[in-house]
Amino acid sequence: MESTLKLRIAQKVAARMAEALGRGIFREEYPSYVRELQHNFAPGVAVQDFRSDFEGGDGGELVSTGGRPGKLFAVHSSAALAINTFVPYRSEPGSLRLAGRGGFTLVRFEKKLRTGLGGTPPNLDLFALGDEAVLGVESKFAEILATKAANFSESYAGVVAELADPRWEEMYHSLCAEPKRFRHLDAAQLVKHYLGMRRGLAEEPVPKVLVYLFWEPENWSSVPEFALHRREALGFAMAVAGGEVEFSAMSYAELWNSWEDEGVWEGDEERLEYLRSRYVFEL
Repeated sequence: MESTLKLRIAQKVAARMAEALGRGIFREEYPSYVRELQHNFAPGVAVQDFRSDFEGGDGGELVSTGGRPGKLFAVHSSAALAINTFVPYRSEPGSLRLAGRGGFTLVRFEKKLRTGLGGTPPNLDLFALGDEAVLGVESKFAEILATKAANFSESYAGVVAELADPRWEEMYHSLCAEPKRFRHLDAAQLVKHYLGMRRGLAEEPVPKVLVYLFWEPENWSSVPEFALHRREALGFAMAVAGGEVEFSAMSYAELWNSWEDEGVWEGDEERLEYLRSRYVFEL
C-alpha cells in the first residue's frame, strides 16, 4: 500500500506541474524526477539561493546514486516542499512567522547539529535563529507512508541521560522497549533532532522549538495511513510537552492557511497559489 499511495502522490504532483510546464520537464527513465533542478521550484526561486546549504548537508539531496537523480529532483521531495515554502525567508528572515515565533535574523536549510556522538549528525530541513527564538524544522512529504521501527545505537543512552528532559527521556526508553510504537511517525529521528538542538544550541539564550511540518492530502481523514500519522504526530507532541525544547506539529496546509489569515502573504499571492496548485489535492 505504501508504494501505491506514494506513486499516486508523485503522479498527482507531476500532473499538476505538467499542466504548467509540459511533460518534457520529466526524465523518461524516472518520470517523477525533473530533468533540470529549477523545474522543481516555484517561479522566482533561484537554485543558487539555497544550493550552498545542501552542498554542506549530509542528506545527499543533490547526489545521484546508482544512476538515480538526487532526491531534490523528485517532485515528491520533502526538501523541495520546504524550499518552495521557505526560500524567500532565507534572504528576508525577519518576515518569517512560524509556530508563533518571529524576529529571525538567519534562515538556512540543511542545518547540522552535533549530539556529541560519532556518525552522521542530525540534519534539520530548516533552521531559523533570532532574538526571540531558535527553530528547527523537520519536513515530511510522502516519507510518512514508510513504516520504520525506532533504532538507536547503544551510545545514545549516555547522551539521553545527560541532556534529555524527563518526558523526552521517557519517550526514548519507550521507543527502545517498543520500537514499533509508531507506525508512520519517525519518532526516533525526532528524538535525535531534539538531542541535537539540546547539545548544538545550548549556548543560544532564547526559547528553542522543534517543528514537525508534514504534508497530507485534503481528504487525510479518509485515508487510513494519513489519519493514523496525524494521530501519532499529535500524540507525540502531547507526550513530550513541557521540555526545554518546545515541540510543535502541524501540516503544511495549516501553515499556509495561518500565514494567509495573518496577512503574512500580502503581496505574495502568486507563490501561495503555486503551493496550493501543486501540493493541495485529494487521494
